[in-house]
Amino acid sequence: SPYVLSQSVIQSEVQTSIEQFRLTTSNTFVKQLEFVQKMIIGNQLLSALQTNIVPLYAQIFNGSLELGYYMVYNISNDSYCGCQINDNCRVPSGIFKELGQSYFNILFQNTQLMLMEIDGFSAGCMPMDSILQSTLQCFYNQTCLNELLLFLSTNESFTAMNISKYSRFKPSSTVKEIVNELMVEEWITNIAYEKYYAQCAPIRCTYSKVGKHDLVNVLTTIITFHGGLTLVLKLIIANVVRFIHRKKDNEPNSQISLYTRIRQFPTLIKRYLAQLNLFEHRSSNAHQVHYQYIATRLYILIFLILLTILTSYILATKEIYQKTIYHPTEEQYNKLQKIYPNSLSCSCSVISVPYKSFLEIEPFYHHVCSSDMVSQGWIDYYNNFKLYFIISNRDFRANAGHQFQILATLCEQAQQTVNSALQVFLQRQFVSSQIISQELFRSQINESIERWKSNTLNSFLHLTQLIRVTNQGNQLINSFHNFYFYLDQISEQLIPVPANYSTCSCARSSACQIPMGIFVYNWTIFDYVELFRIPNFFTGCFLVESLLESTLECFYDHQCMNIIESYTSNTTTNFSLLDTTRNSPNETVQSIINRLMIDAWQSNISFSAYYKMCSPLSCTYEQTRRHDIVYLISSIFGLFAGLVFGIEILILIILRFIEKMVNDFSLIELKRRFKDLFICREEEQIINRCHFILLILTISLLYMATSLTLVAKTERVIKPSLFTYQYLLTNYQDSLQCSCSHISIEYQSFLTITSRIHQICSSDFVSNDWIDYIYNTIDPFHLNYTDFRTTATGQYQLLASFCQFSRQVLNDALSNLLTSHFIDTELLSYNVLYERIQSSLKEFQMAIPNSFLNSLSVIRETTGANMLMNTFMTSSEFQYETAFTMFSIFYTRPLSYEKCNCGLSSKCVQSSRGMMAGCYPLEALLQSTFQCFYNQTCIDSHNVFQALNISSSTSSQFLINSSIESILNKLMVEDYSINISYEKYFSHCEPLLCSYSYCGHRDILEMTLNIIGIYGGLVIIARFIVVFFLKLYLNKNQKVSPQKGET
Repeated sequence: SPYVLSQSVIQSEVQTSIEQFRLTTSNTFVKQLEFVQKMIIGNQLLSALQTNIVPLYAQIFNGSLELGYYMVYNISNDSYCGCQINDNCRVPSGIFKELGQSYFNILFQNTQLMLMEIDGFSAGCMPMDSILQSTLQCFYNQTCLNELLLFLSTNESFTAMNISKYSRFKPSSTVKEIVNELMVEEWITNIAYEKYYAQCAPIRCTYSKVGKHDLVNVLTTIITFHGGLTLVLKLIIANVVRFIHRKKDNEPNSQISLYTRIRQFPTLIKRYLAQLNLFEHRSSNAHQVHYQYIATRLYILIFLILLTILTSYILATKEIYQKTIYHPTEEQYNKLQKIYPNSLSCSCSVISVPYKSFLEIEPFYHHVCSSDMVSQGWIDYYNNFKLYFIISNRDFRANAGHQFQILATLCEQAQQTVNSALQVFLQRQFVSSQIISQELFRSQINESIERWKSNTLNSFLHLTQLIRVTNQGNQLINSFHNFYFYLDQISEQLIPVPANYSTCSCARSSACQIPMGIFVYNWTIFDYVELFRIPNFFTGCFLVESLLESTLECFYDHQCMNIIESYTSNTTTNFSLLDTTRNSPNETVQSIINRLMIDAWQSNISFSAYYKMCSPLSCTYEQTRRHDIVYLISSIFGLFAGLVFGIEILILIILRFIEKMVNDFSLIELKRRFKDLFICREEEQIINRCHFILLILTISLLYMATSLTLVAKTERVIKPSLFTYQYLLTNYQDSLQCSCSHISIEYQSFLTITSRIHQICSSDFVSNDWIDYIYNTIDPFHLNYTDFRTTATGQYQLLASFCQFSRQVLNDALSNLLTSHFIDTELLSYNVLYERIQSSLKEFQMAIPNSFLNSLSVIRETTGANMLMNTFMTSSEFQYETAFTMFSIFYTRPLSYEKCNCGLSSKCVQSSRGMMAGCYPLEALLQSTFQCFYNQTCIDSHNVFQALNISSSTSSQFLINSSIESILNKLMVEDYSINISYEKYFSHCEPLLCSYSYCGHRDILEMTLNIIGIYGGLVIIARFIVVFFLKLYLNKNQKVSPQKGET
């Protein structure tokens, strides 16, 4: 803010920001964690702990087949929960006996083999879900903890946690409940207004106050009014007395009719004016009388002209005054806002108003999200379909349950994302100490809504995209859609081989896909035969990827649905079709996701509710009007008296001078007259001289005081040019205010922002040609897992994806910023505008990478916590039984890198060929550097691709040995370039009016009017003072003189 804010406003704004931070941070983290977990389940990713899917190697009729058999948990004696149908299976966790070779005991988790049940702990399909549903009760109980330690091979002792009465969490609180609060016990905030004020360091403060006039002003007004009033009353009373005497003295005249009197009135006026002599003197001769008549007419003419001009000026001038209305109604406020938009100021009794009190937002989702296609009955219909071992992974019946579960998850996640984001958004506080206009209010709220919608959509899409690219880069194993096992008969090793769909390999692209259909196994040709193809509905490496590329057109078509039903059930189902009148059947799921599954938004902004919550105590506005009647009367009276006395003295001086010139003018006489001015022989002369001197001194002092006194002046300039504004800003920076005709200006109309990305993102090493070159020249499945080349394809895919993702995030964020609106009723100077934009850019530079890094961190930690396996077999490897039976189970063993075990940490890495190898390609890449890319021998000894130019690294903000993670922390951005066109900003603002105040001297006309106004009163008062003191002095001397004689 360019102005210092009050302590109450600062407290409200900071508290609002803190509360918004708490809500947003917690909400974002929890929703991201839930979504990542659901995407893991939807993609049927394999945990090395074998808690959701157990790989089997089946030998059937001298052939082999890899299967992913879903775990089944025994909830009770007669109740089971299978991970294929329900991903939220939950059973008590404990310590079990060895399960031996019985795959039945492994798959069905026989609880009779449990040696110890851990109090509060749960087990289920995925480790992350299990821990979130558990409590920490056992770890508050030393007995339980000691019993658990007996089963663990450790000699260390551990102490149970203490139960604190001050904790906000109970021992029975689930881990999810604790995580939902970010594991924070208490938030402690301290807002130091003194530090804010010191940082603001205001240069000066100006204020207005309502008060009585000072003594000088009061005396001046009284003197001014006294002179005019005395003269006017003198004329009125004299004429009234004369009229009364005439009535008494005159004898009754003959009656004269009214008509005759009216006819004689002009003649009487002419005679009166012709005989009028204001300067008549007893000893005047005919020649002097002639000059007196001329002087009288000149006096009247000058008096009338000056009185008319000065009176017209006073009547024409206007004054600015403030008026206050207490507890105004909304109708009164709106009326005042239209009339006085620039000066109206209304202070709110409540400065912080929650959005939910005046705002309603409702999204309308794609109707698939409320259809049978995402209902549990529809999903269970396919999940419960009896699948036999010999069935194609392209078969719709094998995949439909999982595909529609993912679709239901996307719908649910979209709604949860919007609902939770909306809940946080509506809890935001609209902070304003002054009520703002309805137009500005709606502009600000609409801008906030649009920015919130864009941020919510982008955060959802970015998280979805980031999950997809990290899954592909890590080459995470799913339920045998993206790989299969090859048993090397010579080495007797299980070798994972990437699956192919047509000519597309899952090792190179997650988008490999093939149409789904209804298949049957033909024992004659030992292959699958397609009976029916589902139109534009695909399967592929990852179920999520193939679903996004699919359309739902089959489920709009009755005939297509009937065919599917004929192959899945002998009974008629009651599932409803999708409605073609509401959405296009040919729209891909990806395009639906790109708008957060929302077809339309509806918002309702209530200014009346905002006004009611604000409840302004008072409204003050400035009004320009002509002076009130009291001021006009007193001013005109003062002018009247001042002009009467002033012109009279001027005319008298001129007459006397003319008389002397005509009679006996000579240089000697002039000297004598000048000397006589300082010789006073008579009392009247003394009075006149003293009166004149006192009058001149008083007027001179008043004139000097008036001219030297600084007064506040306000000037207005209508529709100023940029040149005029800059001139005013240079001279009146502190008080200049200019109101914009357009209060909402799109940033991109005057602002451009560009970014420069690290050179790796424009190099060959993120191109498809380079990744294909690596993929085709390296056989990763016959290399040691600690060799970088094992995961090189995945790492380079991740690097390319991060470059693309960084650009996309930046472009989305910059587009969101530049298409948003800069809202302000006032025109800002270039410096203030620049600071505002720099502040927004700094916030932008911090917020965008943080959002990305938080999402990436959740994905990394969730991947590691669930111990997800990858096709490179770099975190865990499969082990098999020496002798294969009908169903042989693959066991897993975590791998180690330089004494760091992937079973304990997913971030284990080891240096290899100038890069890093580790549990996951992502973790290895992030801990690598770009040093190898600057060395031709290191990066490509065959010289097919050229190394990076090391000289270009000198212009980089990153060191050559900087980790890729540290570069990614900056979204791989080297720097930002910002360009502000103030001319365009000024043009779009198009200021209507500029006003400025300054302290200056009164102008000559104003001072002249004041002197003239006060002159009449001063003449009377000064003469009274002189006469009073002179008489007092003379009387005193007369009393003293006789005493001297007697002595």
